Amino acid sequence: MAKPFNLPSELCEIIFKYINSCDLLNCCLVSRSWKMFIESTFSKQLLLTIRGDKIDLNDVFNSERHYQRFKLCQLSENRLLEILKFFSTSIMELEIEDCRIDRECDMNFDCLRELTLTDCSTTVIRLFTKANTCVNLKTLNIFQPHGRCPFRNDILTFFKSNRSLEEINLNLNESCNIFSKDISKDLKMNLKSVFLSFKSDCELQTTTLVNIENFFRSQGETIQTISLINSANLPLLHRIWNSLKVVKRLYFFSSDPFFDYDTSTLELLENNSNLLELELHALGPFTLELKDLTPFILSSNNLKALGVWTLRKDLIEFVAYNHSKLKFISCATMERDCENYYNDLKSKFGINDKLHLHQYL
Repeated sequence: MAKPFNLPSELCEIIFKYINSCDLLNCCLVSRSWKMFIESTFSKQLLLTIRGDKIDLNDVFNSERHYQRFKLCQLSENRLLEILKFFSTSIMELEIEDCRIDRECDMNFDCLRELTLTDCSTTVIRLFTKANTCVNLKTLNIFQPHGRCPFRNDILTFFKSNRSLEEINLNLNESCNIFSKDISKDLKMNLKSVFLSFKSDCELQTTTLVNIENFFRSQGETIQTISLINSANLPLLHRIWNSLKVVKRLYFFSSDPFFDYDTSTLELLENNSNLLELELHALGPFTLELKDLTPFILSSNNLKALGVWTLRKDLIEFVAYNHSKLKFISCATMERDCENYYNDLKSKFGINDKLHLHQYL
């Protein structure tokens, strides 16, 4: 095999692994030896991006490169369908952005493992969510920021028929809210990761919150990563906690002002020895107090990383005395002299001296 450098192939491969897919394509233009090495070694990483209708598709179809990753943006119906049909047997990762088709179509994408649809028409979504269309799909990402097409029935039908899904990332709004009804009763999946987000100006109704709760109660035995962005409040998180048996990473961002809740009416939180990362953020003008965080931190006896919006001295003191395994706290803002306060605690009392504080804004 031709090598770009006078080095063993294994070392060349390690060097090129630090280069992203776009730059890998540029590297193919350096020389014939670089092109042959990259295409033979990194063919699965090369991303083909087609934006608009000006690119000559004959050049794409006649290329010797074996593309498996595609990003298709702002294409007309005919060009989009032509590309999908030509590569239907080889696509493994596909992202479609701002595309529309008006007619119903049937295709199979047996190799497709990851699908991302952003601001697409309902018909585009239906193309992939028909039964037996993407039978091996592992990851589904749907981001509909403008809410122009309700698709809840199509997605639910797909969920019921597709048992290979492991990860779903949904940015929803009221027009495509799949949790407007209780879907937990007839839906059982083996999900490992769930990301749920609603538009920031979308006021979640009680019915939606209850249905989200039922969903996690029914699916929680396999989920390892959960991200809730404006799609829950603390009482809901409290109620689903005991159902999350194997969750390792939990990220919670809410603009709901209802943080002062009565825990006496809720179940006691069980210890979750699997949880390693926990982020609890109140968005907007609201603030999570120590009493809001305490139940979740105390119930995560193996927690390694904690994220909060504002880091205060009372939280540092609490985790320093009560959570010896915690190694890392990240925050957007930090109360004045927090680091000095923690250093004083370490020097005077010798507590949790391995805790690191990190401010990212």
